[in-house]
Amino acid sequence: HGSSIELSLRLAEDYAKVYYCPLTSSGYPTMAEERIGYGFPESEVITSPFKVLDKIDLAIFPDVNDGPMQIHFAEKLQIPVWGSRMAEDLEIDRVKIKELMEKFSLPVGNWDEVVGITALREYIRKHPDIYVKMSRYRGDWESTHVDTYATAKNDLDKFEAKQGVFAETAKFICEKPLKKKVEIGRDGYVVDDK
Repeated sequence: HGSSIELSLRLAEDYAKVYYCPLTSSGYPTMAEERIGYGFPESEVITSPFKVLDKIDLAIFPDVNDGPMQIHFAEKLQIPVWGSRMAEDLEIDRVKIKELMEKFSLPVGNWDEVVGITALREYIRKHPDIYVKMSRYRGDWESTHVDTYATAKNDLDKFEAKQGVFAETAKFICEKPLKKKVEIGRDGYVVDDK
């Protein structure tokens, strides 16, 4: 998806051939999307992993949103896969992870799921000082702290204009801030505790 070029370059130090695939999913791809990774002789950029299935010994998926493809490669095609598979749901389905944490008695802050931009506007009016998040469609709405409706109105208007009728089907997760708490996060790779 246009990230992890550094991983392909590092793998090229130990493997005879490395292919890098930006995995764009648009029916109208752009050169900028499909040429991510060009200019590095250590790896070859390809537009689809299916073009090299007969040439690869291992498929690496360092990001999310490809779980079904990973399962297909590993289980149907018998190509070893390094990736999260469907554990990606822990990252991209915010409601599912909260419900799972609650099931296992892990601490979860106060949260509500709000469906539709109209309902979100009303929720924000009644609940200032919240964080608004979305599952999956983080390219449309990244986690945002909302002080008041007035400070959020411009972002809400832009979202509604961009989404059109789909704005009323959007699912938002609204969370109260955790007072005097720190959330620590890190994106990285861990293999055998290293």
